[in-house]
Parts: sequence; structure tokens; C-alpha cells
Amino acid sequence: MQKKKRYILYGQQAMKTITNILLLPLLLVVMGCEVDMNINDHIDKNAPLKLTVHKRNKKTGFTSSDSVEIAASSDKFKRLIEWGNNNISGWEYTPASYVKEISVVQKDFRMLYTTGSNGVTIGFTDAEGNPKQYQKMVNAKELDFLSK
Repeated sequence: MQKKKRYILYGQQAMKTITNILLLPLLLVVMGCEVDMNINDHIDKNAPLKLTVHKRNKKTGFTSSDSVEIAASSDKFKRLIEWGNNNISGWEYTPASYVKEISVVQKDFRMLYTTGSNGVTIGFTDAEGNPKQYQKMVNAKELDFLSK
């Protein structure tokens, strides 16, 4: 009788393992799906943005940060809004954490980018209060205007 119990236990454990193996590819497919989104849906166009540039000193290895406000009426703000309107498709969910050279922040919105790179990450809190984070491949130097 005890052998049957073990056999059933092994059968249940095998079923759980099979279920997990089958669900993993489905989860990866869902996570890898591209979504359309406009960063302008998450930015208050009447409020300034905070731009922070982190620079690493090659000699010391230390990082310093300089922050400036981007006024809603500025050319840089307008360029970012235009960039958002032109980059609606191709966003992919990402749970990873990123360290980038440039951050643009406003309330629950953040955009992370490194000068000359071909990737940008955005994060925000959605209407239901859930944190979201997406990344997108872009042309190298496409957002370099942020650091100038």
C-alpha cells in the first residue's frame, strides 16, 4: 500500500513539473510581446521634467550627477513629446533593472537612456496603480539631444 502512495506522489510531482515546463514558454511569449504605447500618455505636458545626467570619472571611478529642469515650453521638452509620438510601436515589457546615464523623471514616469546607445527604458504607474516598465530599441544617438 505504501508503494502506491509513493507512486501517486511521484505522479503528482511529475504532473506539476510537466505543467511548469508547458507554462514557461507561454509566459516567455506573453512577456516578449510588443505593445503600442505613447510616452505622452504618461507625461503631464504642462509640468516640467527633471533631467539628470550621471557622469563617471574615468580616473577615480566615481559618478557625479547634474540635474536640470526641462520646462514644458522648452524646445527639448517639445522634441521629447515629438519623439514619443513617433515611437509608439515596438515596446516590450521588461522586469529588469537598468542603470543608465540619463534619466528623465516626472511624478510616476521615468525614462532611462545612455548617450549613443540603441535602447531606451520607460517606467510608470498605470491607472490602476500598477508599476509598469518597458524597453524599446531605437537608433543610436536618437535621444542624445537630451544631454545637450
